[in-house]
Amino acid sequence: MNQIAITALLPLLLGACAMTPATAGSASISGEIRVGNQAAPALRVCAMPVGGGASHCTQVAAGAARYRIDGLAAGRYHVVGWVSGGELRLVAHATTIRCIRAPCPPDELIEVDVANGAAVTGIDLNAPYTEVPAGWPQEPAG
Repeated sequence: MNQIAITALLPLLLGACAMTPATAGSASISGEIRVGNQAAPALRVCAMPVGGGASHCTQVAAGAARYRIDGLAAGRYHVVGWVSGGELRLVAHATTIRCIRAPCPPDELIEVDVANGAAVTGIDLNAPYTEVPAGWPQEPAG
């Protein structure tokens, strides 16, 4: 193929690539919301990519016992439910370390592996916090 033909085809090829819409993933994460023996507050539950990037969030009404986030791409996520008001700040899918002698190790967010098209269940939000622990991501904007 000569250089003139390639030069003529290049804008068409680039245009075709640019017109291909970015599609959301087809995976989901779901689980229960547990805040001790209390009803859950209204939450903005977010799946936040471990390596950074755009979070996927859903609103959950006060008193809800379950959540589900759809439209996820394959990847690794941290899942956190953010509270908009009150003493409680967040409810996370995290390890809760219980110790009787200081210094205690910090709780850790649990990474959730999501495969393309998978429906990952049992990702419960059961670790309530009144402040964001050191080293944890902040609430996504929006």
